[in-house]
Amino acid sequence: MYKNSEGYSDPTAGEAIGRITGEEKKARSDRRKAQRKKNRQARSRNTREHKDKPLRHKEEADI
Repeated sequence: MYKNSEGYSDPTAGEAIGRITGEEKKARSDRRKAQRKKNRQARSRNTREHKDKPLRHKEEADI
């Protein structure tokens, strides 16, 4: 329960603050999910690119 600066219960302000906090948490969660998806796609793309490339041996690199 939210209490104002004088220590009295203030449910209206508590609800308003709770909604704002909830929205901020949801936005942060959505950003994290989007970043994880982006990272997952990048990792997938990188592994596919590496599979197609032939391996270079040390002798070939020195020539």
